[in-house]
Amino acid sequence: MATVSNALAIGIARAPATPKSDTARRVTLLYLVTVVVLFLVMGLLGLTMRSQQAGLLTLSSQQFYAVLTLHGTGMITAALLGTMAALWFVVQPTLLLDPLPMLLTYWIAMAGVLCVAISTLWGGFAPGWTFLYPLPFYGWWPAWSTALFLLGDLLVGFAFGLFCLVILIEAVRTYGGLSQALALPMLWRKGDGHGTPEGIPPPPVLIATITAIQGVIIAGSGTVIGLGLLGHLANTGVGLDPLWAKNITYFFGHSIANIAIYLAAGMLYAIMPRYAHREWPTTRPVVVAWLMILVFVLPAYFHHLYMDFVQPLALDVAGEGITYLAVGGSLVVTIFGALLLVWRSNFRWTLGSVLIYAGFSGWVIGGIAAALDVLIPFNFRLHNTLWVVGHFHSYYLLGIMLFLFGFLTYLLEEAAGAESSPRVRMLVPGAILFGGWGLLGIWLLGGLLSLPRRYFIQPPGGEILARFAVGAVLILILGLLGLLGEWWRLIAVGRRRQAALRAGLAPLDETLLREAGFRLVT
Repeated sequence: MATVSNALAIGIARAPATPKSDTARRVTLLYLVTVVVLFLVMGLLGLTMRSQQAGLLTLSSQQFYAVLTLHGTGMITAALLGTMAALWFVVQPTLLLDPLPMLLTYWIAMAGVLCVAISTLWGGFAPGWTFLYPLPFYGWWPAWSTALFLLGDLLVGFAFGLFCLVILIEAVRTYGGLSQALALPMLWRKGDGHGTPEGIPPPPVLIATITAIQGVIIAGSGTVIGLGLLGHLANTGVGLDPLWAKNITYFFGHSIANIAIYLAAGMLYAIMPRYAHREWPTTRPVVVAWLMILVFVLPAYFHHLYMDFVQPLALDVAGEGITYLAVGGSLVVTIFGALLLVWRSNFRWTLGSVLIYAGFSGWVIGGIAAALDVLIPFNFRLHNTLWVVGHFHSYYLLGIMLFLFGFLTYLLEEAAGAESSPRVRMLVPGAILFGGWGLLGIWLLGGLLSLPRRYFIQPPGGEILARFAVGAVLILILGLLGLLGEWWRLIAVGRRRQAALRAGLAPLDETLLREAGFRLVT
């Protein structure tokens, strides 16, 4: 990994690097390379589970559910770390963040990942990534694996909380107060219509501030439930109310799983304009939408508790309405804003921008599937089926991960001063989308057929669908291998370009790039 990181770290931006900016690039790439490795490993674990359900492998139920627990936790951690790094990188020039806390955050999170991996693969901990009380205490696994898993989750949550706290402090310091960092003055004054008004944070910083506030609260809730469960493990006389535990667990789990999409949105507000050659300014609709997200995203978890008859009915009704208010802001302003940014612009279509743009499809379709599941009649029939697996993977696999892969490709293209050929731009994303949507479509279809999720052995008919899903994953893997190959080629061109610049020579000309299958960045 060190060799790859060093190769990737050669000149992300085309402007001359300062020592501090170069350190920021290296830290960002350390995160992104780790995320790619985590994604590939967790993806192979996902393929293993689907192959078991298809009857192509033989796992014990203990092995299956341990892999299920690791896969869910690992994927959420990978998405969280990647979107943290992407947002941190794009707000770095404005907030002048010190890389040292980001490095500390990385190593704390890696310690947490190691704890989770040991607790599941060696200790057999297998109640699922939500570790819902009292399941962690009633399994075949030893007590030490429960303790190690909970410690790992606490470390990842603490790392995220530290990241958010640093962002929040720097945003408040830079803009002279929380209200200014939240762009509240935009609510009673108009901009000039041509950009972000003076003294108002640009959208990435506004989003970073809002997600940081939420992140501190999320990390705190994770600490509360984690310490509560560890206390019960140490002394079973320490009682936990099951309904309280479920509320706190889902507040933490639902929120930390969903906040990654909002972290990624901050990166999108910064990167999309660079392809469209247009500014994406802080306007009143943007501020209002993100303030809605600040207020409504966290309590949206109530829709996970519809079937808990002792939960107050008012919270169920509120959960349904609040979820739609949260979705409305992000959907209308961010997604439609991105589409309008591209519309009739001189948009620069590269491999990176195609992947980022394709990621919106996962966000939209996964969000619509989730919004349907929030409706109580749909939830009653779909929530414990493969429908939920489909919608969750829609905005994770073909949403967040495509955003991150596009972001990494953008960095490599800028470092190399080159863009991939139109053929690569068509074949690589095409294979990823064809295989990915084949996989997700089968999950959604399985949900409509009432096939249950989390089942070690599929009911009649489920095995056939699982085999089609395995075939779709193989196509997806071909696309990912093509993307890895293109990244490596971009790294090689970037190294040659940097070596030429260090030697005082002209950068690689268009003829040499064309011979290598690239073209100059325009």
